[in-house]
Amino acid sequence: MKTLFRIVKGLATGSAWLVAGLLAVILFLVSMDSIGRYFLGSPIPGTLELSESVIVMIIFLTATYCEMTSKHIRVTFILNMLPPWARDAVSKVTSAISIGYFAVLCWQSWKIAWYALSIKETSWGSYPIPLYPAKFSVAIGSGIMCLYLILRLFPSLSSEGSVELENTKEGF
Repeated sequence: MKTLFRIVKGLATGSAWLVAGLLAVILFLVSMDSIGRYFLGSPIPGTLELSESVIVMIIFLTATYCEMTSKHIRVTFILNMLPPWARDAVSKVTSAISIGYFAVLCWQSWKIAWYALSIKETSWGSYPIPLYPAKFSVAIGSGIMCLYLILRLFPSLSSEGSVELENTKEGF
């Protein structure tokens, strides 16, 4: 099932690229809003609302990429004191708990996102921004993370093996 790992890795990397583009747009928009607000006396309507939605996308769509490349902050001084078999057991237990958490988060946020789409939910504020893209990003990001964690917990599903899954540290 080497293909499954490639798909998950491609989804995580593609999501990271998408977020990089969104981040560039938001940085430009917030900069122009600040210039407009303080120098021209006319801010750009909807900047705050759009920024709030994009922050949700940034967090959830890059979580798997960060996990795959070991970029998340980890406090390992206690784990380093444990013997290798105990570290492996802690890793498996935390992966199993995380799979359950992200599976429920994916399922529930998918339902919420569909509901938001069906009622055409928008943000409150100076300019209504549709909220369903941010809500779908929670579901999609959680689903990708769940798939990655399953592959990490059960390396036999991927012919790459657990060492390859842990060491995908090349940049995007």
